[in-house]
Amino acid sequence: MQKRHIPVLICRLLALFFLGAAIGVITAMLSTPLLWKLEKPTGMELAGHSGPAESIIWLFAAAFGAAFAGFFLLRRRTAIKKERS
Repeated sequence: MQKRHIPVLICRLLALFFLGAAIGVITAMLSTPLLWKLEKPTGMELAGHSGPAESIIWLFAAAFGAAFAGFFLLRRRTAIKKERS
């Protein structure tokens, strides 16, 4: 890999992480009814009147962001291996 491709790779990873984080936040908001039903069995307040708890939003954002960036790296790695063989 050439050095000039590294900044492009980092920009793509950051963009995909933030895209995944945004989708994670939307998914957390849409999962509020499910979180209300899970409150009683878990004994924790997972969602309030206006949406999920802040910790749940951060959890979904981090998980989706990492998944998007990870899938990009995995896909890129397999593509590089195919080129070399």
